[in-house]
Amino acid sequence: ETLIGSKEQMIVSDRDDGVLVQEVPKRKRDLPALNEEQLTDLVDLALKSEHHFGDVPQDIEWALKDDVLHLLQSRPITNLPPAPLKNLKWEPPSPGATLLRRQIVENMPDPLSPLFDELYLEIALQEGMNRSLARSGSPYKIEDMTNGNVHVTVNGYAYQRRDFKPIEGIDPKVLKDYDIKGQTEWWTKLSGFWQNEWLPEYKSVIQEYEKINLALATDEELFNGIRDLANEDGYYWEESSKVFATAKVTDEQLQAFLKSAAPNHNFTSGMFLSGFHSRTMQAQMDIWEIAKLIQADEALMELVSLTPAPRLLETLRHHPMATPVMEAINKYNDTYGHQIYSLDFAEPTAAEDTLPIMVALKSQVQDKNYDPLVQQIEVNKKRKAAMREIREVLSEEQLWQFRWHLWKARYFYPFREEVVFWLGGAWPVLRGMANELGKRMVKIGTFNSPDDIYFLRSESIDRAIEARTAGKSVPELAEVAAEARELREARKRIHPPGAIPIDQHDNAAATQKLNSPTSNQMSGFAVSPGRIEGEVSVIMSPSDFDNMKPNTILVCPMTTPAWTQLFSHAIALVTDIGSILAHGSIVAREFGIPAVLGLGNVTQRLKSGQRILVDGDAGTIEILD
Repeated sequence: ETLIGSKEQMIVSDRDDGVLVQEVPKRKRDLPALNEEQLTDLVDLALKSEHHFGDVPQDIEWALKDDVLHLLQSRPITNLPPAPLKNLKWEPPSPGATLLRRQIVENMPDPLSPLFDELYLEIALQEGMNRSLARSGSPYKIEDMTNGNVHVTVNGYAYQRRDFKPIEGIDPKVLKDYDIKGQTEWWTKLSGFWQNEWLPEYKSVIQEYEKINLALATDEELFNGIRDLANEDGYYWEESSKVFATAKVTDEQLQAFLKSAAPNHNFTSGMFLSGFHSRTMQAQMDIWEIAKLIQADEALMELVSLTPAPRLLETLRHHPMATPVMEAINKYNDTYGHQIYSLDFAEPTAAEDTLPIMVALKSQVQDKNYDPLVQQIEVNKKRKAAMREIREVLSEEQLWQFRWHLWKARYFYPFREEVVFWLGGAWPVLRGMANELGKRMVKIGTFNSPDDIYFLRSESIDRAIEARTAGKSVPELAEVAAEARELREARKRIHPPGAIPIDQHDNAAATQKLNSPTSNQMSGFAVSPGRIEGEVSVIMSPSDFDNMKPNTILVCPMTTPAWTQLFSHAIALVTDIGSILAHGSIVAREFGIPAVLGLGNVTQRLKSGQRILVDGDAGTIEILD
């Protein structure tokens, strides 16, 4: 296949100045870099190189000069993808169980590492629910309501169980008897608990572990710290998810009212809940301020334009004129660096994997017309226009009801992003402990790499610690970790269903729709209004962020706050997972772009460069080519 990338600028050789950046003529931007004859020669060269080096697949570097193809370097490929897994079954862990990819697992798009699966899914979330129940004075435990763990994995992917059994003496219908006033008062108290108790307590635990001198801590202290921080994050989520739920419910109530009161006008809650200050938009503004620092210096402008995003941070770090820029980047990382691309603590945090920030920074530096303030003004205009329109549609009584629903939704709406902002907040400290313990195991010969620790379960890590205390190694654990790592990579190539059994996709709590694998019409959740047609950029993980083409439709499995940098140059959002209050829906509203979430298999159906029509009002997309 041929994929022609963005060709807006080119670097050319210049005898006097070394290299120059020039605009690519528009007539050449859609042409391939190599013609068919050159491609044929390149394939021949690749095959000859592979044959010469013992029929081992090769990674080659090559160059064309005066239409002559030259081989510069050839080396064996050591990171070939594992063979696809076959005969997989997507079955519940016990007969009658129903599973959904929803709520907390929306932040776990990939198959889980063994240690995270054990410490977080099996232990931290389960214990977190019981701690939450005990704190509220409940006489029962979560195990009294389930036939096993609430969160489980199937083929490595995380799911949440939905088959709760009733508890004797407690009628689930009681919750429906609360009137709106009582409900709102309770929700307001919950937000106070989050602000004054749950978040401060979580932060205080993180701060205590930050004080530990990793080099002086014992192996046991390091691993106990990993366990404790995983538990505290799980507990933070289980308490704070109540506040998260208030934002979701009030948004859904507003959406339901609009559909009931004005069924023919296509009003959506997102029209009235955008354009307000949020931490997500502040992060974007902070990157823009760094971009303006660079734009003020012509030499730095050229440096950033010429340097590929993966090397940009290191280049700025060593540039004598970039000190103020690096200070601003470091300040940004102090604020946002704990954020996650995936909740699995085997994955790096935003401060460790800075590629997405550099991609956003480079794009904003090169786009002198970019101004998030203009974008916010436009979003505010749209919200005010919707307010004017709805006043003409609703009766006086309906307007009072609308204002009540809108007040509730606006009040609780910001808590959703604030809660998620601190999810995984302990991971920088936890990963530091894991890296220190892993390096010790490499030194003694038990691990091949420090991050082997994420691919073992507690029993094996305890065994490794005991052996190191006795001055011995357990080299077979490196093999166990390698096999687990390879299995996880193979599982990344499969696409999990949104529900198990699959026909549970119609469940009201589902965050994925079941779409035909062949139809050009796909249905999801309408979360941000508007219709737009355009080219797509399919971004599967942070390693793909520099493949995001400006002014295209972002297509991805899901988003977390650390993905926000991609939105500044997206014209719409489409995801596999998510519903009305997923992170992507909130950010899409703030950027004023249409969004349809939860299409289930859209990343499997589309490739970068295809064109689609996104209908954020109807919650559908149409594949045009």
